[in-house]
Amino acid sequence: MSDTKHFIPDNSALGTVLSRRTYLAQTGLTVSLLASGCAGFRDDSPDSAFDPIERRKQLGGAEPVAIEAEPEREYTYLPDEDRVRITYGSGRSQLMPFEEWGTMRAKFQAADHVGTLLQQESLLGDGISTGVGEVSLDSIVDATPPAGTTPIEYRSVESAPIISHEHLYDRDGTLVTEPDAAFETVVAATPRAVTVTMLFPEREYTTTVPVVCKRTWLQYD
Repeated sequence: MSDTKHFIPDNSALGTVLSRRTYLAQTGLTVSLLASGCAGFRDDSPDSAFDPIERRKQLGGAEPVAIEAEPEREYTYLPDEDRVRITYGSGRSQLMPFEEWGTMRAKFQAADHVGTLLQQESLLGDGISTGVGEVSLDSIVDATPPAGTTPIEYRSVESAPIISHEHLYDRDGTLVTEPDAAFETVVAATPRAVTVTMLFPEREYTTTVPVVCKRTWLQYD
């Protein structure tokens, strides 16, 4: 069986605003935005007493949702290996198992969908953004799947859709910008998890991913 190459326009970022602290998995690798020109912000302070906002991280508080999504990235399917090859603009390519590829694309589709839901509630804007980023869920005490939903292997998740709620302070500790909506309001409007069925030409792939709400603050360096 010959390899199958699919080209689909990349529109996955439509409606998604990435925060300064979002780590993108779009390329299959984790890339920090801070390394690409966002230096000058810090999430700690030279003054150890300055800790204006309690950082919190928790799953969304709304009921889980389910969606179907078309793939939106170019890839070549290798049927004999059940893997995909992704080629980047630099010419470098990467191989990954089909299920890993499906899970990664599902996370971006889930983030887009949650972003749309929050936009409909007028909850996106300054200080509130969506993306896919690195997560460590060990500190989340409520990270057990709710009864009756598709089980989620939360503890093994390395990246997930993140809803970021950020306050920005200047060097003197003066508040510069803050979100229009309270963190609790954003959490209440965010699904706890999204079950995504990716409609790949080869076959459908379904996975469930948690959605993490993260409250934090940044300060000019």
